[in-house]
Amino acid sequence: MKSELPKLIPKDMVPTRNYIQEVAHVLSALQRAGVKRDPHDWYYGLEVGPRGLTTQPLRVAGKEVRASLDLVRHKVRLERNAWSLSDYAAPEIFNNIKAWLQSQAAGVSISQPEFDGGVHHFDRHKADLYAEAL
Repeated sequence: MKSELPKLIPKDMVPTRNYIQEVAHVLSALQRAGVKRDPHDWYYGLEVGPRGLTTQPLRVAGKEVRASLDLVRHKVRLERNAWSLSDYAAPEIFNNIKAWLQSQAAGVSISQPEFDGGVHHFDRHKADLYAEAL
């Protein structure tokens, strides 16, 4: 007799979880564009910190920068730029980061991750629950 496992994520949290995941994909795309490739290192993971997710240090135009998904203040941060998760869909954050990267290092490209094309949905309370789990 087969039995199904219980759902680990309540239905009402799925849209916020999906949005956070899409934004994390944007940061991963930036990281792949800025981290020096090593043939023995096939995976460049985001770092989990006390405020959320952070890229590894990136060399852009001769300086070291990091981007972060700040789940405490609900923003994506990159150098002196910050984009509110409540105000920007993941593709908009991608376009802003891409424009920043092109202004800093001409010729460096960033690959656009796949987006589900759904409605931008970010719930601060549900994001706080995810942040607590980190």
